[in-house]
Amino acid sequence: MPPMPVPPQRSNRTPIIVIVVVAAVVLCCVGGVAAYFGLRAVGGPGSSASCGVKLLYTGAASDGDLYASLGDVSGMRLAVEEYNAKHAKCQVTVIENKHPRTGGGASSISRAISRNPDVIGVLTPGIGIAQPTFSSTLKQYKLSAISTNGSHLCTAVGNVFCLFPSADLVARASVSYMRQTLKANKVFLIDEGNTFYKPFLDSLQKYLGAAHAGTASTNGRRMSDVAAQVKASGANAVYYVGATNAGNILKAIRTAGLAIPFLGSDAVESPLFKTDADTNFVGSIGIWAEHGEASAEFKAKYRDRFGQAANSVSAPAYDAANIYLAGIDAGKKTAQELAEFAATYSGDGIAGSYKFTRDGSLAPDKAMIYAFRASTDSFPDTGERIPLS
Repeated sequence: MPPMPVPPQRSNRTPIIVIVVVAAVVLCCVGGVAAYFGLRAVGGPGSSASCGVKLLYTGAASDGDLYASLGDVSGMRLAVEEYNAKHAKCQVTVIENKHPRTGGGASSISRAISRNPDVIGVLTPGIGIAQPTFSSTLKQYKLSAISTNGSHLCTAVGNVFCLFPSADLVARASVSYMRQTLKANKVFLIDEGNTFYKPFLDSLQKYLGAAHAGTASTNGRRMSDVAAQVKASGANAVYYVGATNAGNILKAIRTAGLAIPFLGSDAVESPLFKTDADTNFVGSIGIWAEHGEASAEFKAKYRDRFGQAANSVSAPAYDAANIYLAGIDAGKKTAQELAEFAATYSGDGIAGSYKFTRDGSLAPDKAMIYAFRASTDSFPDTGERIPLS
């Protein structure tokens, strides 16, 4: 069993909600990883000895988060290659469904599965995939999936298992931190009006309960008017939900004379936040989920194999593949058997320790969610872990 990961550093963070910007870039052999389109079968040494066990990887051939995309597919490949090197008589084949638009969506996945009816599990970074459609596609073929990203994929889905804390878990941790650490009992939520963030907003409101002081949207409104609404509510903390405008609304809140804590997730991670907030940036709080720091041994073998350093998603992708591979090694050779194995899995990986709730989310006691308080120049490299049970 691999050792438990060392305490995570902020450089390993993956935003809880990823907005993918598609780039029309075709890569050519970067560090041993080639970008391409369509389906490709990947096996380890002696893959012709396959005993019929197939997995499907669906991810982007190229996108705005190219760095993450390459690390994800490479981590998966490394795990499969290691498995096949030890199982010469019964190899696992991975069908890579590469598409220029973050995996091609449900229709692309459906086509890949129909061409390979013996696929028994799906591996995916999860970015850019619409959760309801993706889930229904999996259910149609009685398949499960393991995702290295939380986002909205893990909210009451059941057949998608996420190695990264879901948006609901991050909302729960955020409320716990505001109540227990900040002693906030009246929290005002500011919503930029992006429907992509609605599940997260709904979860914040749910966990706040009577401590919810109100919600206002910045959509089409003057920042000063929103700040006035916050002030009138008597709130003693503000949480911004979205990816833009956080710096401008923080400045307006401070101009209105409010010195209450200001928190956020994706929005305060943006470089524009510090620029827009100016000196008001200091003391703001970011709530982020993290993967653990990969071991030196993993980093070394990844570099030896691919000629480049592992990135923030390489180790989680390696862990995701190894959960399915452990099931296959235990004799789980059908989609149902593999799904049942994943549902009851509990174990340590390179980037974290994993077990899942009934809806496929990472169990609360396994989630690594941290609060980072901004200093004069930036957010620190390490934060305060928010305990959940």
